[in-house]
Amino acid sequence: MEEGDTFLRYGYLSAENAAAVREEVSNLCRELRPHALALVSSLGIPDSFLGPIAFDYIEANSWSSSVGGGH
Repeated sequence: MEEGDTFLRYGYLSAENAAAVREEVSNLCRELRPHALALVSSLGIPDSFLGPIAFDYIEANSWSSSVGGGH
């Protein structure tokens, strides 16, 4: 809903309602953020299924990691 304009284009949401949805998504993400690690951990996803960003966000997004493979 947040990314596409389909709901607006076909009249399912007004521009005002779309703005309210975006605001509520932001509020929910802000509320969930402190619990995100515990939530993901509770799913029991093996580390081998997780990408590098799950372990070291800064390293995974550093210039040296994206150019030339990092370490």
